[in-house]
Amino acid sequence: MVENETTKPATNAVSSNRLFEYFCDESYYHLWCVRPANERRWGHCYHVQSKEEARGLAEELSQLEQIKNLVTVEHETKESFIARVRACISNKVITGNGN
Repeated sequence: MVENETTKPATNAVSSNRLFEYFCDESYYHLWCVRPANERRWGHCYHVQSKEEARGLAEELSQLEQIKNLVTVEHETKESFIARVRACISNKVITGNGN
């Protein structure tokens, strides 16, 4: 098979800092496939009509994933802070070192 713009794997078509990649899926009626980078399981993707739609969807999903990751990190930070405060409070209450 000769590679051209429509048959290149997504890693060649999309920069490596993306969380989602896109490519023309010949096995699915030549629709454009958008999937998480490095995902190879069947059915874990979205199919759209055009390359422009695929590029836009990949960019939007990447941005949403980055936002989700930031929120998760922020949430974990708050949770660990709350756990440390609770540990300090229970230590002061139990030992009586509440000066």
